[in-house]
Amino acid sequence: MEWQIIAGEFMPDCKRYVVRELEALARRGVRAEWVEKPPGVLRCRLVGHKKRLFPEKILLCKWAVARGLGQLVADRWDLLMPALIRPYGLRLEDWGLERIRERVNAAPGVVEELAGIVRRVADYLEEFPVLHLQGFVTFRLPDVAAYLTRAVERVLDALVLEREDAEFVNLLRHVALRRRSLAGTVHVFVARDTRYRFYNENLRPLNPGPGLAPGTEGDPAEDELVAAVIRLAPRAVVLHGARAVPFAARTLKEVFGAAFRECSGCRLCRHSSLR
Repeated sequence: MEWQIIAGEFMPDCKRYVVRELEALARRGVRAEWVEKPPGVLRCRLVGHKKRLFPEKILLCKWAVARGLGQLVADRWDLLMPALIRPYGLRLEDWGLERIRERVNAAPGVVEELAGIVRRVADYLEEFPVLHLQGFVTFRLPDVAAYLTRAVERVLDALVLEREDAEFVNLLRHVALRRRSLAGTVHVFVARDTRYRFYNENLRPLNPGPGLAPGTEGDPAEDELVAAVIRLAPRAVVLHGARAVPFAARTLKEVFGAAFRECSGCRLCRHSSLR
């Protein structure tokens, strides 16, 4: 019985994880061999006469391959799902991404969620002897990608909550500058009691993210306001009523630089329904 993993550019990581599991299996008396042929394709099979390849050994070998691939996805989801789990536009070369990945992996429930990948790989190999790694991750694990997206968002929001994380502010600035084409100008209206609303350049209500419906009043917490603006990633930010939220004003100015402006008191501020 032979299994083929089409890993392509991910071959170095794929080989390291899968071979590690097969070597552990060999120490238990079940020998398997592997070879990269052609380049980018890892072939794994049991060693021995066909008549002596008992179903138990085939099952053990299949699970060894599945464990290796499952652990690869669990450890390096940032490498395998770059387009699916970066709602903030992060890239592999971004310094600071490794720290975010570590925090995501340490979050409650993430280990248990990723552990289920092994079973799904094993079930797939039960039906198909050839697995395309990138295709499997993209089309067979969309729920995992969605779960990780939410986990990444929670970690990023938590880093905003820390307030004194200068390194993360620099990372946010880097990402915001790169993603400004995603939205135009965002107006943030803050009332005297620090309630706030978001509007676009046409003064239409915006939904800043989960938990805040378009046009509804936000929580007084300034850190949530900052997280919501970062999530929108506008090309420019106009903050109306900045005196009521000094931390948010300072942080947004650090992140957006010249693209951030504090309104000194326009007609909209004077007639805002939040007043």
